[in-house]
Amino acid sequence: MNQAIFSNARPSKLLMIGIALVVSLSTDFLIFNSSSVLLLPIESQTTGKLNEAKVFFDRALSKNVDNYGAIADFTEAIRLNPNYSEAYLMRGTRKAVLKDNYGAISDYTEAIRINPKYGDAYHMRGFSKYILGDNYGAISDYTEAIRVKPNHLFIVSSYFDRGNAKSELGDYYGAITDLDEAIRLDPKLFRAYLNRGNTKAKMGDAYGSISDYTEAIRVYPEYADAYFYRGSMKFSLSDKEGAINDYTKAAELYDQQGETKKLQILLQKLRRSKW
Repeated sequence: MNQAIFSNARPSKLLMIGIALVVSLSTDFLIFNSSSVLLLPIESQTTGKLNEAKVFFDRALSKNVDNYGAIADFTEAIRLNPNYSEAYLMRGTRKAVLKDNYGAISDYTEAIRINPKYGDAYHMRGFSKYILGDNYGAISDYTEAIRVKPNHLFIVSSYFDRGNAKSELGDYYGAITDLDEAIRLDPKLFRAYLNRGNTKAKMGDAYGSISDYTEAIRVYPEYADAYFYRGSMKFSLSDKEGAINDYTKAAELYDQQGETKKLQILLQKLRRSKW
């Protein structure tokens, strides 16, 4: 049975990340990290530039779907305040949305240069590396994000994403440890149950994987992928009735959710299977 029919579940996170970062950023223009602004008496011209940079920063944040416009405003904010680490981070997230992950990594790296303890920037750089297939680089950045700031904004995602990267590299025990921690921090993270189940399936632990898929369904009853994978594992254990029930439910949900491609894959699998 091919457990990689669908890739490891990834959070649809780039839009979520942008929203979360907006919420976490203060409106006070002197709230930047200590390395971003010298909190000493400064000339009014410098103060004016910092204020103007904040105006462009805020305007960029308001451009929810205009990524190019937001990037232009973040760029102007950086021109006015070259040590504006938050502007580099946010510009990087917009570049990532536009699938310019190399450009995003460059911005995250600059944010880290300005503030070496910027946990969010390490996490986001790790995510872009993961998207580009650099699992070792991603693991390194997720690890650094956890080390420098154990309570950073995306700490749960750091464990979750590091676990996924480890699983893809064949470090299944390490992956399960990280996914265990993600679930401990957020017991309703249904994707973590699914990915832990997939990892256990790779290790040959069919019953353990079924348990995790069942838990994912308990947390999110409309989780079509969990029904699909649980059906596959039941089929491997010759529980044909259970497999049919799960595949049927998965098909219904894929159809309702407009997941045409996944529905086609499931139907093809059913046609090929020997019942």
